[in-house]
Amino acid sequence: MQHEDFDANKLQVTKPKNKKGNDGKNRFSAFLNYNKQRYLYPATPLLKAPFGASDFNGDGKFKMQLSIEAADSDEEKSCAAWLDQLRAVDEAMIEWGIANWEEIPCFKKKPSREMAEEKYSGIVKEPEEGSTYAPKLKCSFGMTRWHKNLKDENDEPIAEEDFASEPNFEVYSSTGEQIQIKDVSELPTVIPKGSLVRLCFQLKIWSLPATGYGLSLSALTLQVTASNFEKPKGNIWAEASSAPAVDEDTGVVDSDGEEEPVDSDAEEDDGEDEDYDDDDDDE
Repeated sequence: MQHEDFDANKLQVTKPKNKKGNDGKNRFSAFLNYNKQRYLYPATPLLKAPFGASDFNGDGKFKMQLSIEAADSDEEKSCAAWLDQLRAVDEAMIEWGIANWEEIPCFKKKPSREMAEEKYSGIVKEPEEGSTYAPKLKCSFGMTRWHKNLKDENDEPIAEEDFASEPNFEVYSSTGEQIQIKDVSELPTVIPKGSLVRLCFQLKIWSLPATGYGLSLSALTLQVTASNFEKPKGNIWAEASSAPAVDEDTGVVDSDGEEEPVDSDAEEDDGEDEDYDDDDDDE
């Protein structure tokens, strides 16, 4: 779904149901439907990833932050409208949490609006008041995890120590060519700082008893225009500032680095003004 087609009013959230998590703690399950369909895969406009893709916490879980402001001038209006729709989704999820608080483990009693806002982690990460930065969204990257029944192309079991974290998402260049990634650790090279990204993602509801609940974004497909910015190195003024040298015996050195002999028969300047072309002096 293209970003300009997304309508927050068509989003429905099912009633939460309590269940036990793998750690034995209470969780809840709920699903997002869009226009009465089970799956929702929105796409973003062209956005900037100022920090690229990174393993921020050193735990092997790669994430990416995107600034929600159009990187393409033709998408400025549609991007602003899309941001309003995302904020409407966050607003609806806060109200949903208040209405269903008994099934959400982080609430021990019916929450006030203020408490629900504190417990909810939304799609849009708003900047601090007075900041000039754009709102942001965060995206995670899924990977295939090792399990005992995992096999290679020859139908042989893969040992855990030989397992590589294969991505379960796809990355394409700005020209439409797929970029092959064998391990998620390659992401910082594929999506470096300052890259421009179009992202198709899946929205998921999550909850933690002590923390709260919210919506997370998981990458499905990306189109990346990688930044080729490199910091300048060395003395960048060396060539530009090298002035012509003067030869003490034969004359000056011209702009090509070749010596120009002095004309010994040239008449001395009599001090009178003459019309002359000074273009050579400026070069």
